[in-house]
Amino acid sequence: PSDGVENIPLTNHGGPVVSLDWSNDGSRLVTASDDGLIRLFEPAGWTVVLEISDPKVHDGEQLLAVAYSPDGSIIAAATSDGNDSFVRLWDAGSGQLLTELTGVRSGITSLAWSPDGASLAAGGREAAVRVWGISER
Repeated sequence: PSDGVENIPLTNHGGPVVSLDWSNDGSRLVTASDDGLIRLFEPAGWTVVLEISDPKVHDGEQLLAVAYSPDGSIIAAATSDGNDSFVRLWDAGSGQLLTELTGVRSGITSLAWSPDGASLAAGGREAAVRVWGISER
């Protein structure tokens, strides 16, 4: 568009998009929605290339935030069951669960990777930031 703004209806989601993040190379956009699904889109045509369905989200947890690792191999997703929050790491190629990180008590509102991918930070309603060292990738 001439004004540089493009409105892209992501009709693949059945609810509002609550979080999103670009891969560092710009080849993928990861989204998290109130429908409980994490989706990876290719910007050319906005096609879904991967869909992650977290069974715990469908058992009452809510997706809160997503973040791509700097090398694009891992997607971090934060969820909450209303009392506790959880961060799960997913393989960005296969959608397979890699691990669950612990140590956050209340709602996470944001996730951020360190530039080298060695650490993941989560911020939320605790008025604190939790940082995990990510050793095995």
